[in-house]
Amino acid sequence: MDKILLGVAASTHPVGVKKALVSKLITSASKPLPEEQVMVIFDLSSRWIIEAEDEFQQEMGDQVFTAWSKYNQTVMEKFFTHHFLIGVIGGDVAHPQGTISFIHRCFKMLHNRESASKIMQTLTITLARESKDSSSLAELSRFLLAFPDCLPKGDFIKTLCITIIQSMSKTKMPNTEEEVKRSLEDVSQIGLLLQRMWRDNLTSIIPSLTAVFGLISTAADESDEAASPSVALGALVQHVPVEMIKTVTESVAKDRGIPDAHMTSALTRMIDWLSWPGVRNIDRWIVGFLQNLAKAQKFTILINVSLATVEKVSVGVKTGRGTCTMYVTCDS
Repeated sequence: MDKILLGVAASTHPVGVKKALVSKLITSASKPLPEEQVMVIFDLSSRWIIEAEDEFQQEMGDQVFTAWSKYNQTVMEKFFTHHFLIGVIGGDVAHPQGTISFIHRCFKMLHNRESASKIMQTLTITLARESKDSSSLAELSRFLLAFPDCLPKGDFIKTLCITIIQSMSKTKMPNTEEEVKRSLEDVSQIGLLLQRMWRDNLTSIIPSLTAVFGLISTAADESDEAASPSVALGALVQHVPVEMIKTVTESVAKDRGIPDAHMTSALTRMIDWLSWPGVRNIDRWIVGFLQNLAKAQKFTILINVSLATVEKVSVGVKTGRGTCTMYVTCDS
């Protein structure tokens, strides 16, 4: 059967004819086959799904895998758990979004997910690292929100949070209306996953915020916009419990080990976060930092931030010696 499928895929027939031929072959999925042959069919169709550049092969691979899974549940679970997932761990992930989507669909079909979930706990960080765009990270987030048993355990949850943050820092503002809608939905899903991990693993919050600060506090290069961390980071930080704002901003503002230039860069970029549509709580973080910097008498930072963001935001900073107010105009 696998040779017939390969022959159809390699033929010069029009795509419509190929689809008709594969559809006819699929009708035989209910007929018993030796386990070894079914495993070969699963291997071929899964590779079409996650590796093929051709949309026809991806679509046909999905149909073939689904059809034979329906009549070979035990063999499918054996293939997916002991062959496919192990193979993903041991190799490069060429198309993370498609791979994660396929894994998600397979998990829905599994009757026993225990072994597969344990394997996924070791694979999740790799998939997050291989996900170079928000769409892939959102696909991973949807999967992990649906199957939380696949989340890594212990300190590895911190690693996953940091990996997601680092990947998200490379996300750029969308240009078209369609891209904006898709990007907002993607980032929303990623934020929900982080929110869940932070809620269930409170010790992962500070390492996550440390990673964010490390990204936004590097010296800004105005001539290289691509090198700047994405404003989408603000859409993730908004999910940090607001109860932590006072403690974190006070601690950072008092830290004499943080150079003024780094603090200035961090605050300037946090103000840039306000440009992400619908972002919440970021103003509270900004005001918290400004208030605590004023209390620490780090007025040079306040002046530099005010000059750098003169057309972006207007905030009042109360100090123990009166009120230091930064008056600026807002973009229309």
